[in-house]
Amino acid sequence: MMTLLLLLLSGCRGAEAPHERYRRDYQDLTSYEGEAEVTADYGDKVYQYQITLQGNERGGEVEVTEPASIAGTGYRWQKGSCTALCGDITLATGHLSEDGLSPADAMPVLLAALGSGREIAAEEQTLDGKDVLFLELSNPNRPEEASRVQVWLDRSNGALCRGEILWQDKTVITVDFNHFSYTAQQTKIEG
Repeated sequence: MMTLLLLLLSGCRGAEAPHERYRRDYQDLTSYEGEAEVTADYGDKVYQYQITLQGNERGGEVEVTEPASIAGTGYRWQKGSCTALCGDITLATGHLSEDGLSPADAMPVLLAALGSGREIAAEEQTLDGKDVLFLELSNPNRPEEASRVQVWLDRSNGALCRGEILWQDKTVITVDFNHFSYTAQQTKIEG
């Protein structure tokens, strides 16, 4: 089944599958920016945030734009470290999983999985009327299989449309992108 899906994605006779090229772009990411809605599902409570984001190959920054009560707060990350913006107010509302996953981990985890996560599944789908490539990837920050990442990329340019982080087969973080663009080495993508 997986072989058939990969053949369909790649066309015929050894042509590179679009998702392979886009994954290489995310490995060589030099800058990105976007806007998204983040949903953190704790089972008994669900939190939603509107964010803007930007970054480069060294790290990134997220700022909350809604809800108004925490607008202007956010966090900045670089290679494994995360710093809250605006004093003691942080985006994290607690751990979503036994391994310490929090909403502040969403963007670093999605980008790390796209760049270096092991591919579990790949197929073409339609998301909100748009042709997308669906990828299920291992979470490279968590070696155990309990944590996985699912992403939907715009088929035409590889821009992120949606990302989900799963813990023990339950979606705990969802990121729906209103806009995402990136530059990878010599490739610039507007999505």
